[in-house]
Amino acid sequence: MKFSNRLHIEYILIFIAVMTFSSTAVFKSRAMKKFDSLDQKFIEIQKSELGISEIEKDCVPYTYFDKNLSQKFQSLRSLVLSDTDDLFAIEVSQFQNEIHKSQRNISFGYDSFLYFSAILFLIALGIIVTKKISQKAEFERREAISEEQKNFSRNLHDGIAQDLAAIKIYHKKGDDDKAAFYADRALSEVRYLIDSSRLEFDEDFESLIKKKLAAFEANHEIKTTTIITSDFLGKLKSESQVEILHILQEALSNIARHANATEVKVRITDVVDEMRFSISDNGKGFLEEAVESQKSDGKNAQRKHWGLNNIRERVQKLGGTVEFINDGGTTVAIRIPN
Repeated sequence: MKFSNRLHIEYILIFIAVMTFSSTAVFKSRAMKKFDSLDQKFIEIQKSELGISEIEKDCVPYTYFDKNLSQKFQSLRSLVLSDTDDLFAIEVSQFQNEIHKSQRNISFGYDSFLYFSAILFLIALGIIVTKKISQKAEFERREAISEEQKNFSRNLHDGIAQDLAAIKIYHKKGDDDKAAFYADRALSEVRYLIDSSRLEFDEDFESLIKKKLAAFEANHEIKTTTIITSDFLGKLKSESQVEILHILQEALSNIARHANATEVKVRITDVVDEMRFSISDNGKGFLEEAVESQKSDGKNAQRKHWGLNNIRERVQKLGGTVEFINDGGTTVAIRIPN
């Protein structure tokens, strides 16, 4: 674990910000009260209701570090002794103005600390948000990896394991041609799964789709054509992208194992407020109802049935609809709302 994660720097910043803000607010409030009190005393002095010596203690914070103010305060004392009332009133007013300048400087200093604490708080908030986003992205990545592993295992069990079992059966029967057929199919499926597992989700999503189709074409020797004209595709969330890749892989696996196709076309376009995603092959086609009725007749029918169910479930997660169309081959037609 990183040092910053152990230290939780964001909480330290929040603590510093809160302490700075609260202490500064207290000191500024007390200073403002003293400012108001001193102003009131200046008014009383000008009305001759208060003597100059009675504000000396309140003026010390301003005169102690300011020699000019200290000298002016001493001159006010001498004017009191000289009994020149008009001049004294003018000097008191000028001295009060000088005090006000110091008050503004002090107030600006307090405000700077308040702004500083606010900036610290915003930085801490930014760190927290960044960590939350990072944690969410990591969670989604782990979910995607977990789902990919499940899908990989299912393909091994439902596809390759059955081919290996068929090889064993036909080898015992001495039927080398069929054994070789299933061996080639299992090898192509293994290569395809390995190539598919190398995809990186930090790539452009359109590139991922094209790479998956290129891997399929290379390993199953079935020509692929890709047409992508969708703006919505690039705006999908990562979990939705994963679902679409799984749908594509499931459909391609079904085509490789059951369709006897020589060509696959994938088209992704936008129509009004929905994305349309179709996967078509020129194979022997099938009727969905026939697969449903045959699902208990054999492993191949079961595999195809499970493949359709998997596609349906994933499309439902995306809030879309799917149709399986027999048009000389098979078309998986999916609609996903924007």
